[in-house]
Amino acid sequence: MIIGHLDALPLAGLPPVLYALLSRPDCTLQALSERDDGRWQPDNAPWFCQIGPAQTQPRAERHTEYHHQWADIQVVLAGEELIYAGARPVGKPDDEERKADLFIASSSAHSVGIRLGAGDFAVFSPGEPHQALCASGAPMTVRKAVFKVLVQCWRSDMRHAVVTGASSGIGEAIVKRLLAEGWQVTGLSRRTVMPDTPGFTGLRVDITDPDALNSALHAIATPQAVIHAAGMIAAAPLGQLESRVGASLWQLHVQACEALFNHFAPAMAAGGRFVAIGSRTSRGAAGRSQYVATKAAMTGMVRSWAAELAPRGITANVVAPGATQTPMLNAPGRESSPPTCPPIGRLITPEEVAGLVNFLLSDEAAAITGQEMVICGGASLS
Repeated sequence: MIIGHLDALPLAGLPPVLYALLSRPDCTLQALSERDDGRWQPDNAPWFCQIGPAQTQPRAERHTEYHHQWADIQVVLAGEELIYAGARPVGKPDDEERKADLFIASSSAHSVGIRLGAGDFAVFSPGEPHQALCASGAPMTVRKAVFKVLVQCWRSDMRHAVVTGASSGIGEAIVKRLLAEGWQVTGLSRRTVMPDTPGFTGLRVDITDPDALNSALHAIATPQAVIHAAGMIAAAPLGQLESRVGASLWQLHVQACEALFNHFAPAMAAGGRFVAIGSRTSRGAAGRSQYVATKAAMTGMVRSWAAELAPRGITANVVAPGATQTPMLNAPGRESSPPTCPPIGRLITPEEVAGLVNFLLSDEAAAITGQEMVICGGASLS
C-alpha cells in the first residue's frame, strides 16, 4: 500500500506512471470534486475513474477485496473513512468474483489501518487485499474517486516509449511493434488511435502547437525511449514554393522534435533511446527542397544531441526510410514528385521501418549513436 495526499504527491513515492496520472491538471482535489458522479475515462486511457458517494460501515460488515488486472487508487474527496490493508496475499481459488476482476476474499489478515480524509489517497497494487469504507466513528457518507489502472501500466519494470504520429503509417507500425515486444507506449496524434489496447495510452494533441505539446508532455512520465515519427510531405519546384508550407514542415519535423527531446532528455536514465524518423532524401531531392531542408536539419540536431548524450549512456539516431507504403504517399501535392520503385522491386513497408527502430531501442544497439540509418531497398545505390 502507498498512501499520500494529492497536494503532496512527491512525498508519496509513487511509480512514475501513477505519479503522472495523479499530477494531471484534471486530477487535483478541486478538479475531481467538481466532476459529476459516474465513470470518467479519457480517450484510449489504460485507466478509468469512478466518482460518487459511498456509505461507510462498521469494519465487521465490510468485505476484503482485491484485483488481478488493475491497480486500485482510492481517493477521498469529502468525508472520512478507514482503510485496512495487509502485506500478504489472501486470494484463494474459490474466492467470489463479484464482478469483472473484483474478487471478494474469504479470509483476511490486515496489519495496517489508515484514516483517510479529503485529498488523501491509498494505492493498492494488483493482488493486494484491502478493506475500504470502514467507519471511523458513526457511519457516514463519503464521496470518493476510485481509479483503476491496468496492471501493464502499473509495473514499474515495464519499458515505456513515447511515439509521435501514432495514428497511421510508420508511427502506427512502431506502436504495434513495441506493444508486441512488451513495451508500454504513449502515442501522440491528432486523431484518436487504437482504442482499448492494453499497454497503450493515446493522447490527442497537435504537436505543432507548442502550448498543447508542452501540456501533453508534462502529463507523461519520463520514458526509456522517445520516437518522433510524425511527418508530412510537400513537393514543389522553385518558383512555386510557399513560405507557409515550409513553416509547417519546420514546425513538425524540427521544432516538435526539439521540444520532445529537450523535455525528456534531462531526466532520462542511462540506456535511454531517442529515434527520429528522417528521410533518405535529406541530402537533396529535386522538387522537395522544403521537405529535404527540414529532414536535414533534424538529422543535424540528432547527431549533435548524440554527442551530448553519449557520456550518459543514451543514444540518439535517425532512421531514414526511402519511399514507404503509407498514406503519406497519397498526400496532396505529391503528384509532382511520385515515388520511384527501388531495386528490390517494391516500396518499403512501415513494419520494416518499425523493425529497425525496435533494434535501435535494444541493448544490442547500445554502441550505435549519432547515425542516419538508411532503409531504402537499394535506392541509394544509384
